[in-house]
Amino acid sequence: MFGLAVTGNFPSFKAASRVISSTFYDGVVDVASLLGFLFVLPIFNRISGVAAPFFEPILGGILPTTTLGLVLAFIIIAPSGLFRGPLTIFGAGAATVGVINAIGTFATPFLFTLMYVPTIAMNLSQCPTQSWNMWALNHSKVSVKDFLKTGLFWTWLITAINLVLVYFIFG
Repeated sequence: MFGLAVTGNFPSFKAASRVISSTFYDGVVDVASLLGFLFVLPIFNRISGVAAPFFEPILGGILPTTTLGLVLAFIIIAPSGLFRGPLTIFGAGAATVGVINAIGTFATPFLFTLMYVPTIAMNLSQCPTQSWNMWALNHSKVSVKDFLKTGLFWTWLITAINLVLVYFIFG
């Protein structure tokens, strides 16, 4: 607002009110789906622990019972950390860790670091839903498709290396 005021974009109170109101309106429209997701996410995360017994018949036979098995599973499904998916702790991953914690017998430090590796290595560095990645793509004129095609292998490799380290340190 300071910038708008000193550049003369607030010639009157009415004009200032119009600019501020339209800016908020446009901003909310641009991020409406993300806001909806973020409003629903705490509900989804809260129910994950309560719903874990219902997931056990489905996931009980699939979920690895050893730390090595879980690390290998995470390496294979690491790309699901993209787009705030089930391996992104800031997305659906909070519910994933709640279900795994309720069903499995894994130590909390192990699960914590296991979930943070795909969040940081996959999501924060490669996911187009991160604003800094979109800014870089817009600035460099690279399409999201090309960004994913050229970077996915490397982020998957870095994620795998870090997950192996999690196994040796916490597993």
